Amino acid sequence: MSVSRKTNNSHYFSTPQSLSDWLKPRLPSDSFASWGIKPGTKNIHNLWLEISQGETFLADSTPPIRTVNVVTVKVINNNQTLIESHQELSDGSVRNRCRPLSEKMKPNESL
Repeated sequence: MSVSRKTNNSHYFSTPQSLSDWLKPRLPSDSFASWGIKPGTKNIHNLWLEISQGETFLADSTPPIRTVNVVTVKVINNNQTLIESHQELSDGSVRNRCRPLSEKMKPNESL
């Protein structure tokens, strides 16, 4: 049995299926169907992992609002800034980034 329960302003989902069941009525079906298929998108399992590890929070709204704490690092030397040019995803596709280094923060993680 899939379980979804509300904790503070976010939700806890016991399985990717419980997350999927919760999201389906809150998202346009055409956009939800492309998750993990359209290049550069994550699948429902990836989002569930982010939520279960405390990296992402979903507010109950239509559409749901995703909250992520992010740290960004700027490395500057002689007026040049280091940027992340691209990211190779697990399926081999490449997402262009062209921005300073950044990463989602885990709960209670310091900068």
